[in-house]
Amino acid sequence: MIGTLFAADSNPPKIGGPLTYGEAWGAVTNEFSAGIRWWTMPTKDEVLNIYIKTSNTNAEWGYFVPADYKLAKAELRDTNGVLLIPIKGKELDGELPEMILYKDFPRLPAKHAHQPPGQLFGSLLLRPNEPTLFWEHFMHDIYHIEKDGEYTLTICVSLYHMTDDQKAFTRMDLPSVSIPMHLGASDNMIVIKPYTPPQK
Repeated sequence: MIGTLFAADSNPPKIGGPLTYGEAWGAVTNEFSAGIRWWTMPTKDEVLNIYIKTSNTNAEWGYFVPADYKLAKAELRDTNGVLLIPIKGKELDGELPEMILYKDFPRLPAKHAHQPPGQLFGSLLLRPNEPTLFWEHFMHDIYHIEKDGEYTLTICVSLYHMTDDQKAFTRMDLPSVSIPMHLGASDNMIVIKPYTPPQK
């Protein structure tokens, strides 16, 4: 279950050191919108949070994220409009079918070897007018940034909604949202090594 992280008018918790921070929300469709929040950590990595928000008071249940939290679209471009290619295997977007039968919908792994697959994957707990965390990423896990500078990230979020007869899930695409962000060079990141006790 994915729940609400913090209220719409609040700021992300400070984790020490100066933060570079940004937020943007896309247009509303069918009472839903997608948003992006990001900030720079002391390690010089950038945290990317993707959110869903709805004004629908009856949408608390029945909405799910796609398998592996994939987006319908994710593009990062530099100030010249050049598209950056994500690290192989780290792509945020992917193919999302328009409809998935209930029996084929991704499920959480079984807790025991002889137990059948568990509950449905990625159920969203939505509260009216409060951002709900869709997924969190670290930008340098996705892209190798060659140069420190300004970039623009554009994403399109899709959700799956259970049909009234509960036999299938249909895809709902939300309007895209773009946000400018300052990204440091990947080679300048601070690597925090785990503590190693002194040898006696």
